[in-house]
Amino acid sequence: PNPYQLRGPRRTFGGIFRIHCGVHYTSDEFTVKYIQRSRYVLYRNLAPFVLGLFALVPLAIFFSSLWIIWSFAVLVLLLVIGAVYTNYVDDVYILTNKRIIDIQRSFIFFFEDRVEAEYKNIKDIQVIVPNVLQRMLDIGTVSVQTPGTSPDIILPTVDHPFVIQDEVYALKSHKEKADKIKQENERKEELHLWFGKVLTALERQSQSRGVPNLQQLDFWEAAQRARALGMRVVLMGEDPSYPHLPPGLVVEQNPPPGTMMENGGEIRVLLSKRP
Repeated sequence: PNPYQLRGPRRTFGGIFRIHCGVHYTSDEFTVKYIQRSRYVLYRNLAPFVLGLFALVPLAIFFSSLWIIWSFAVLVLLLVIGAVYTNYVDDVYILTNKRIIDIQRSFIFFFEDRVEAEYKNIKDIQVIVPNVLQRMLDIGTVSVQTPGTSPDIILPTVDHPFVIQDEVYALKSHKEKADKIKQENERKEELHLWFGKVLTALERQSQSRGVPNLQQLDFWEAAQRARALGMRVVLMGEDPSYPHLPPGLVVEQNPPPGTMMENGGEIRVLLSKRP
């Protein structure tokens, strides 16, 4: 919507700070899906701090004289809970129509890591479910493997890992088909361009003909021969330098015979004249 802003994911980070990530899309790239880690991870990470918050309640009742300490402890735990939640929300995986992007931010401002892989570079996609509990909850790790030195993308502890595996394979297949169609269209455009150039050259060649030899012809015969080739004869004058020739014959022509000329061109001639 903003013409002065580079295209990228609309997803922002940092909660109320609404920080834009540094991912920039190409002209024909768009977001297909955002993937968040399972809420199981959030509950697991929040559990110690939430339990600590509840544990402070009886302590604050029995030791009410230390209310300043308890208030400070509660404030610290609430800040930690907020930071843990923001850190969880900012851990996002983005599926576009061209690539997978893994964005990981730590505590809003302090750290951002981004790993990405194009679908054409994906060699294999594996799903790992480490225990029975995660199997029951349909939670697992999706490992996207790339060849060579390219980094693999690991989607740890996500919901419905086998569904995500199928979606990535589907996007990879769609991208390969789209690239194949694009290559075919580019080849067709190149063929059409080449064919158009050939037709233009043939058309120019058909429209261009060699100037006939009008030497020693009288003016009217020369005009008829030139008209048969789509050209015109223009009389420039007479030249008395050829006394041995009868008057009215072409003694000079411009352009000379054999010169390529388009239809409608002019051939200028000089005729012989009695001295």
